[in-house]
Amino acid sequence: MTNSMRLSTAWDDLRVPVNATNIGVANDPNFSQVLTNGAGSQGVYTYLFDASAEEELFFNVQLPRAWKEGTDIEPHIHWFPTTTNTGTVRWGLEYTWASVNGTFGNTTIIYTDDPADGTAYKHQLADFSAISATNQTLSSMLMCRVFRDATNGADTYTGDAGLLEIDFHHRIDSLGSLSEYIK
Repeated sequence: MTNSMRLSTAWDDLRVPVNATNIGVANDPNFSQVLTNGAGSQGVYTYLFDASAEEELFFNVQLPRAWKEGTDIEPHIHWFPTTTNTGTVRWGLEYTWASVNGTFGNTTIIYTDDPADGTAYKHQLADFSAISATNQTLSSMLMCRVFRDATNGADTYTGDAGLLEIDFHHRIDSLGSLSEYIK
């Protein structure tokens, strides 16, 4: 035991709700009403990504102290189709990762293609490939961009795609660190 209280290894989510993201200076998805109660309610809203243009959101995340240091993280996206059309949505995740006192390097882009099955407003989950955590430490941070790669030939869904959340599955093996700061 170096800097944490070790437990059995388990899985947890590092969650990024869409209201914790930021728009850029261009290519913004619309923040739109999705559904109402049908009787004049305000309804619920989320970001809708267009079928004909690349649109994007930005966010940063810090790996929690319970994360099993050095184990890969597994990003995925929760989304829904807004129509009964079928076709595939191509999501992209661009990131760079640095430990405390480390240096952020060039970004990496990974993709996931997820088919809509013709059910509007169906909650879907699309997995990206795992991100290697080699040489990363507790409290390391990722700077990220999530986007719909709508102009790519693999994106064939003709409706808007609603973004619900981005998550990173990660292994945990402690309740946290024994020291306040990781240096």
